[in-house]
Amino acid sequence: MHLYFTSGKRLDKDVSKKLSALKRHAGLAAATHDEEEIHKFRVKYKKLRALLRMEASAGYKRTIPKQLKQLYTAAGAVRDLQLHHKTVSAYFLQYNTLPAHYLQHIQDEIKEAIIIYNNIYKQVSFSRIYKLSFVDMPGKLKREELIVWHRQHITAVKNISTRTITDEAIHAIRKLLKDLVYTSSYISSGNDHAALALLLGDYMDSCVLLTFLNRYEHYAPPDEKVMLEHVMQSLEAGKEEQRKKLLQVITDYN
Repeated sequence: MHLYFTSGKRLDKDVSKKLSALKRHAGLAAATHDEEEIHKFRVKYKKLRALLRMEASAGYKRTIPKQLKQLYTAAGAVRDLQLHHKTVSAYFLQYNTLPAHYLQHIQDEIKEAIIIYNNIYKQVSFSRIYKLSFVDMPGKLKREELIVWHRQHITAVKNISTRTITDEAIHAIRKLLKDLVYTSSYISSGNDHAALALLLGDYMDSCVLLTFLNRYEHYAPPDEKVMLEHVMQSLEAGKEEQRKKLLQVITDYN
């Protein structure tokens, strides 16, 4: 496998840039509750996390502060519910109908999730996070350290792929591949990790959609439950077909 490096790439400056963007999007998400801002905050968090993991693999121990992790989790709860509301609405609008009571409950859940996010946001000190992030941080990582990072992830993906591939395993593979995508400006192999990560993400989205339908279905009145159960049956069948194709892609990838 041929590896490609970016010479002169500074980790400290990259982390600083990611932190600034993270703070901006976290604030905008708290102020507007906009779906896109919440998404941007979570992506910036994952990019920062990948950089810090890469640094840790070189022996520099550093973790993301607990409050920031909690904010990321809270943002995920809001985004998942927003996407669920959007997806269910779009599905039923094809047939000129809507499960109004069910969707209203999801909207209420979104409001509660936003309150939790905002409360956590008020407790996060980005200035303190900024200071802690740069204690003993190297300006650059050595080529050998980057190679170790890359090989660890490729090996981990292969090891998971040789076992029974559960939904949890698919999620783990996706996280490993996303780490490689987010650090590809430092080291890459020319493989299209992003394409596979996207396919895995689509499958996980289907899993979340079904989980939410099962979790909240009992809030719907009888007529809407019938509608939702038909959707779940259709989604389950689609998920199994999606899974078969995905397993073949994972096999071919290795």
